[in-house]
Amino acid sequence: MTTIDPVSSTGTTVAGIDPGGVIAGTYNDSNSVSHGFVRAANGTITTFDPPGGSFTGVLAINTNGTVLGTYVDNASGNSQVFLRAAGGAFTTFELPGGLAFLFSPFLINARGEVTGSYFSNTEFALVNFLRTAKGTITTITVPGGFVTPSGINDSGAIGGDFCTFVGFNEVCHGFLQTANGTVTTFDPPGSTFTNTASINSGGRLTGDYIDANFASHGFVLANH
Repeated sequence: MTTIDPVSSTGTTVAGIDPGGVIAGTYNDSNSVSHGFVRAANGTITTFDPPGGSFTGVLAINTNGTVLGTYVDNASGNSQVFLRAAGGAFTTFELPGGLAFLFSPFLINARGEVTGSYFSNTEFALVNFLRTAKGTITTITVPGGFVTPSGINDSGAIGGDFCTFVGFNEVCHGFLQTANGTVTTFDPPGSTFTNTASINSGGRLTGDYIDANFASHGFVLANH
């Protein structure tokens, strides 16, 4: 067991590890300001903040060592998103309507495509998005529901949940969005509440569901 703490850290959290053993995470300094860090497989720790930014939070690292996170732009005061390549180069962008706070974990695949949910500053609503590796941002929508992506594979397929309210009860279903944007919704037979957990490189989805007797079960949805 090896303990990981950047120098001067008063609290460290880890977001993930890539196949080469590079670990990415966030730490707080003595002023309670957060920063990002990467720890190489040999133990060397590099700390960072995006240019002109502070209050950095690392959310994920993909198989190529690209780190995904959020930060506050010091000039505008707006929360923005960053990608830090394995070599240290930064790409930053602001989400449509402005990021007020995250609603679910942001996800990144090996191609650098990013998906997630956030609350918009201007729309005062939950927004779900996909950003391609070239920088194009599109909204993910499923008719009648609030969407929460739970995984994106290296082909660009996204799996997740969409939820609606029936009276005062929240009911959730699964969805699969293919790389070309086609959305398929589903529920395992007998499900009254479906929760997807992850999607693999072949497009198989797995998760769990609750039946009418309030018993929970696992499921796997084969390629289709």
